[in-house]
Amino acid sequence: MQSLRKLFARFRSCQRGVSAVEFAFVLPILMFFMVGTLEFSTMFLAQNILENAVNSAARTGKTGHVEDGFTREQTLLLMVQQRIDRLMDPSRITLSSEVYKSLDDIGQSEPYTDQNGDGMYNEGEPYTDSNLNGQWDPDMGLEGMGNAGETVVYTIRYPWQVMTPFLREILASDGVVNLSSRLVVKNEPYGNGV
Repeated sequence: MQSLRKLFARFRSCQRGVSAVEFAFVLPILMFFMVGTLEFSTMFLAQNILENAVNSAARTGKTGHVEDGFTREQTLLLMVQQRIDRLMDPSRITLSSEVYKSLDDIGQSEPYTDQNGDGMYNEGEPYTDSNLNGQWDPDMGLEGMGNAGETVVYTIRYPWQVMTPFLREILASDGVVNLSSRLVVKNEPYGNGV
């Protein structure tokens, strides 16, 4: 019995291998933070690339420039796809644009008369069809690149697939974070001289 106590006492006082055991406990947490940091850094880089791409496309779009053999929309989308480098899949990029007559119109609904006083548009209430599409819209913007002098809101979107399983559960249940960037420009006087 005495020898058994000495053996346990010696075992408790032995410090060899303690660092290895502590490191084994800390390593998974450390790896999670390192991988998470890399994932977030890559997402921020992708967001920055999207912002630069929409900036470049909007700068070209406001001049009315069109490459030979392409439409204006195709020209801008091609420009965006060339700017995203190898970090993202060019086929998953979407570029949209809404046209407004002025900056004040962005995000505004078409004017209507609130006959029943409920603070919202109801079918049958008189309205002004600002974008001339034959129906009342909660946003008076019209899809397209606009004409000279009009205001255009360019929006670029990319569905980013989260790679880290734990972050996937935290950030998005479907594993996708939608990166986007918007830019507002006023088209230059081109073509018809407006």
